[in-house]
Amino acid sequence: MHPIILKCGALTVYSYGVMIALACVIATFLMWKTSHLAGVPREKIPDFMVVIMIAGIIGARVLHVAVNADFYRANPLEIFMLTKGGLAFYGGLASACIAGIVYLRMNRISVWSAGDLLAPYLALGQAVGRMGCFLNGCCFGVPAGDFPLAACFEDGIPRYPTQLYEAVLLLAIYAVLRVMLQKKTGHGYLFILYVFLYTCGRFFIEYLRGDVDRLACGLTMAQVLSAAIALAAVVIAVGKRVLWKTSNS
Repeated sequence: MHPIILKCGALTVYSYGVMIALACVIATFLMWKTSHLAGVPREKIPDFMVVIMIAGIIGARVLHVAVNADFYRANPLEIFMLTKGGLAFYGGLASACIAGIVYLRMNRISVWSAGDLLAPYLALGQAVGRMGCFLNGCCFGVPAGDFPLAACFEDGIPRYPTQLYEAVLLLAIYAVLRVMLQKKTGHGYLFILYVFLYTCGRFFIEYLRGDVDRLACGLTMAQVLSAAIALAAVVIAVGKRVLWKTSNS
């Protein structure tokens, strides 16, 4: 674990915050560079990314605080300590989607085209963010026993490095979606595919998570949301396909 990269007097630079910032910069630059592949105006990319990043961080933090309400009631100032970690992805996804759709509609940009462009770089940015989780020591797995690729965190117990498992999953998703984007095979389906692949992978990785509470049937809240969102992605994809066939018949 390396939660602090630099400490100089009152200045403390946290690895989690650095990796989140790096993820945002990388995703924005690559979207700007390849915007022509999805027919999205290049000059709109910076503003669009600022909108969804701010909305996403707020939504992710709100959900994380809500899920861990007892801790934050006892430590209210910790709510604003984003550099220490604590972002619930699904809260950020929901708020970023809403803010992004509003922005795109206001600027008369195709929501599906922007989604195609965003999908691979969102996966890549998440992968970088999960590496930040690993450095920070959060989102760790259950005890791994003698598993050779285990990692020790704050408690010194060898655990499954679920942050890295998710990072590998996201890098694989990025590779697939980037190839599809290059071939211009999206038509609005790349973002749906990203959501489906990520939620399915996240569902199974959650079985190894050791820092979350379990609900009924041993499932975590993230697993319940993953299953619901994956199902919604399938329904949207099928509905989109049916509408396309109907309009072209």
